[in-house]
Amino acid sequence: MRPFVPALAVMLAAGCSIGDVRRPPPSAAPPSPSARPTPAEVRQVRVPVPRHYERSIVEFTDAVRGYAQFIHCGNPDAVSVPALDCSAILLTTADGGRSWQRLRHPEPLAKDHQLYAGAGTLALLAEPHGWYVSADAGRTFRHEPVRAQQQPAAVRALNGRFQLCCDGDSPPQIGEWVGDRFRPVPAQRRLVNPTSVAYDQGRLYVAGVAKGRVEASWSHDEGRTWRATVVSEPEGELSRVQLAVGRGDAWLIGYGPDDPTVFPQLWRAREDRWEKVDVRRHPRRLTSVVPLGAGLLAVTGPSGSGMVSVGDGAGVYNDVNWPIRDTNLRLLPDGTLLAGGSDGTAWLGSGLFGDWRWIKLVLDRT
Repeated sequence: MRPFVPALAVMLAAGCSIGDVRRPPPSAAPPSPSARPTPAEVRQVRVPVPRHYERSIVEFTDAVRGYAQFIHCGNPDAVSVPALDCSAILLTTADGGRSWQRLRHPEPLAKDHQLYAGAGTLALLAEPHGWYVSADAGRTFRHEPVRAQQQPAAVRALNGRFQLCCDGDSPPQIGEWVGDRFRPVPAQRRLVNPTSVAYDQGRLYVAGVAKGRVEASWSHDEGRTWRATVVSEPEGELSRVQLAVGRGDAWLIGYGPDDPTVFPQLWRAREDRWEKVDVRRHPRRLTSVVPLGAGLLAVTGPSGSGMVSVGDGAGVYNDVNWPIRDTNLRLLPDGTLLAGGSDGTAWLGSGLFGDWRWIKLVLDRT
């Protein structure tokens, strides 16, 4: 598992602007999800990796650029330190997974391997040797040592331009990553228990839970001034709230204290307030939610994929015929949806509102 990433998360490019996608007028009714079966293109490619390697992760930074890391552990013939007997092979694609090429891995033999990728950054962890960070798509790497319970700044910055930080600060600060440096915003919005920060299309949000109430504020000038916003009372106790933003939409996701996989409570930003959205016919459990704009939330869970559509404060859940289920879904900065399959495949989705096209990536080892 990756450090500092919760098992159940709102998987999106939290805090990343995704471009100049205009917010629809408030009077526009949200489109209904398509009931047509969703076609899926299969890109099955043979990659230069021995068959006994198991793929650990596939990451994409947009619809075309991606990375894959395969790992094999426990070679009985290897003359190496037993604790460092996991070897890694690193691949890259620049055409959406149609072809893959090997990259030189800076430390292929290690105890544990991990891979992180985002716009302009590729980061590898090879324990206990250290972190290896590339700003040129894997052509060169710089080395950083492993520090207890701490990722390098370049890796933490992949979680969003604006974040709550850092490393035991009390209270945590709201700040911006500029290069590999964390810079606190000019005016700190002090909430009792802030748990989430997000940024989308010029608006910075912060939210938390204190004594059963949801606190939320936003800033139109990147933290120079703040406006407290009204959030209607939750139904029952909440343990945390998570901001989910994208395509001009902002949501508060409220999780109960007992089981974080139970379908959460939802609020949507409307002008200067957060409007409670009561969703009808929703599944009991979910894995991830992603805003798609115009009052639509994509949802994945054990029962499949669906979409929440909102009109006049009411929400309706409808199943969609997407070929993914019970998987973490993430919105990339260019608007592509990325999902990982339980069988080691990866899925790329492109579209708008309820109409999406899916590509299944299958990497066959030689």
